[in-house]
Amino acid sequence: MQDPYERWTDSATLTAPNGQQLLAMYDFVDIGGTCGEGSLQTLEVLASEPAQPVGTLDSEGESVIATVALGTVDDRWRVGIGITDEVRLEAEHTCVVYFVSGSSDGGVGFGTHFQMGSTGEDALWTVDSLDDARAYMEAQEYRTIVEILRSFETA
Repeated sequence: MQDPYERWTDSATLTAPNGQQLLAMYDFVDIGGTCGEGSLQTLEVLASEPAQPVGTLDSEGESVIATVALGTVDDRWRVGIGITDEVRLEAEHTCVVYFVSGSSDGGVGFGTHFQMGSTGEDALWTVDSLDDARAYMEAQEYRTIVEILRSFETA
């Protein structure tokens, strides 16, 4: 029997035919951390639209479905798509983007990443230019991911 005071997590993942993760949804406990000195990179919001009415983690702003590009330490771009609070997109420079929103159980991550950073390896979602990121937004795979995100509802 499940202890009612023990937190458990649910998750679901959509993968490409080659097994790479395209989209993931899961409960989360907490987010946090800070950007180290010299780790701030440019954040470009490529698209944003209102999400289904879902809770936000912050008391301000609304949840949105966002497509972003975050500069990387090797002068490339990390692309991410997901549901987040619009206030998380206000920074011109950051080292991380969280795709999270509120839920009756505290919060849920839903997007290509839970935490998309400007460092580390992420071959599937790293492109050489913003033009490459915008070209991906014309692909059927991108449109499918956005449609799935549009269907998201919380209890």
